[in-house]
This record gives sequence, C-alpha cells and structure tokens, in this order.
Amino acid sequence: MSSRVVGAALFLLAGLVPGPLRAAADGPPASGSFASGGVHFAVGGAFAFPGKLEMSDQQGIVVTVSNAEINGDFYGQYYDRPYIMDHFFKSDERVVVHLLFARDGRYVGLSYYLGPGNGCGFCSAGRTQSNVKLTSGKVVGTLKLRDKDRQFEITLNAPVYSDNLGTKQGPGGGAAGKAYLAYHAALVKRDAAQVKKLLVEEQMQAWEAAAEKHALAGLMDQLAEQDPTTASVTDAFENGERALVLIAGRSAEGKVRGEVLLHRQGGAWKVYAGYVRPDTE
Repeated sequence: MSSRVVGAALFLLAGLVPGPLRAAADGPPASGSFASGGVHFAVGGAFAFPGKLEMSDQQGIVVTVSNAEINGDFYGQYYDRPYIMDHFFKSDERVVVHLLFARDGRYVGLSYYLGPGNGCGFCSAGRTQSNVKLTSGKVVGTLKLRDKDRQFEITLNAPVYSDNLGTKQGPGGGAAGKAYLAYHAALVKRDAAQVKKLLVEEQMQAWEAAAEKHALAGLMDQLAEQDPTTASVTDAFENGERALVLIAGRSAEGKVRGEVLLHRQGGAWKVYAGYVRPDTE
C-alpha cells in the first residue's frame, strides 16, 4: 500500500498546495550547493525541527534542505515531519537531504537518498567543517565538506519550528476529533451534503466545479479510497484556529495510521488536508 493524502483530489483541485514562504527580512533559511553520486543541486530551501537523529535514540534537530523552497508554516503543523518530507514533499523534481544536529547545534551527520547507490541511512560528521550554532531559536552557520563521496557547502539561517503542536486532547481528540469522525462517517455513507459541510471554505470552488460536471459521486469514491475503511482518533492537538488529529484504522491493505489537519471556520472544525500511511509498528 502506498502513502496517500486524505482529500488529495480536493486539495489539489482547490489550488491549496502550499507555496513558498515570503523571504525573511534576514535572508533565506538556506543557500549553497550539494553534490553526491553525479547529482548536484543548488540549495533553495530548508525546514528545521526537533526530531530523532537517524540510527540512534538521540533527540536533536533535523534540518531538511532541498533544491526547492519548503513552506515550514504548512509542514510544521504535522507530527511526523520526516515522513512528510520524504513521502510527500520529496518528488521527482524535489530532492531532500536531512542534516542532523545535536540539541546545542553541534553537527552530527546527514541522511539522504538521491537514487540507487547514492545516499546513506546515516553518514557521520567525519571531516565536515561546521561553525553552525543554535542561537535565538535558529540553526545558523555554514557546513563544508569535500571528499570522494560527496561535496557540499551550505549556509543555514533556519528557524527551528516548535514540536509543541498545541493543547493535547487525548484519545477521541475532543471537538476536532469528533469533526474528523463525522467526516469519515459521511464518506462511508457517501453523504455528499454532509461531507461538504465538513470541508474548509477553500475547498468549495473545487467542490462546486465537480458538482457542475455531475462528478460528485466519483469524487466521493476517490475521497473514500483515501480514507481508512474504519477509523478511530488516537489523539489530537488544538492550536488556536488549527488542529491536528492523529488517526488509526484499517483499509483493504491492512492497518493504517495518519494525520488530518483541521481549521476552525464559523465556530466549527473542518477538514483541510492530511494523509494516511501503512502502520508498520
């Protein structure tokens, strides 16, 4: 079973794919270049967040760099950020390299996969020169390495997104969890009117376009295929007008889990985007 985005059809039709951030006053979050195994790219973006370092139980800071800009304000809403970067942000056009740092900003190593025989699950710092520090909530400084396997020079000025996702709601997920379960139940019943009520306003243009083409039945089938067959809410986090709901369930392929983003509009929680993945744990 491949990873899938909950509501992918509407998410794309409505033009809600997160775009680049506006440039910060003190410059881009990352710049420079990276080369490995015949693949070379100019660094165009970075997304920094607290996380588990590869090949260890150590907690530190992960800085994902790419040839493309990364909208951290969007991806920072999710819980499993490494998975999001590797399975949804990464594409044929967008590469990712994870730079790994200790909590104090000390460079530990990197992790990446650019193609067959070109990558590493974890490459230690080795001979990399680093003056990177964690200061004022940012990973700041330059990394340099030139050896036979890879060469890079990357300057970072990346804000570290908090791992505080909001107020923990516990099993059932509170009001946001109930809204997701209502959305799930409506999909199971193919109740288009109820599904429409539980989607954010930004989706309505795409919804109406499908309705005009008499394509709502097909759209409902597509959305249902991207949601678990059965679902429960394991936890949720509320952060102002946004919420993240963690779900678990089953599909035709087996156990799945996922994350669903909701926005509060008109005093009610409504589904914005999310994903479902195989549950291998």
